[in-house]
Amino acid sequence: MPSKYLFITKDKVFSYDGKVREMKKVKELDGYEIRLARPMIVYDVEELELQDLMEVLSGPLKLVLDLRFTDFIVYVDHYSKKVEIFANKGKYLELPYSYLPLLRYVLAKIPGGILLENADLSFED
Repeated sequence: MPSKYLFITKDKVFSYDGKVREMKKVKELDGYEIRLARPMIVYDVEELELQDLMEVLSGPLKLVLDLRFTDFIVYVDHYSKKVEIFANKGKYLELPYSYLPLLRYVLAKIPGGILLENADLSFED
């Protein structure tokens, strides 16, 4: 696994090298794995509380708690069927793709994250 990533969206660039950052200018690409991305779709349902969702996510409960207190990037690759989470302090986690439907509800309740899905070069909506 590379240690440095660039996530390039239509209007922003984020980097991860153990820490999550938004980059205003990209000066050097050497050593970075580049991923084209678009904002991730999430579903915020007011009737659902984070606590209710955490009970359903009994396995990755610690992950949900960790994400509430840190900056993170969630990147969904629909081609390789992977959900990757890059969090500050070098934390990395890969979740089963089958978690994605529920994650879309959970991530809507957690502030401070950058939620991305893979994109192609067209950047069309």
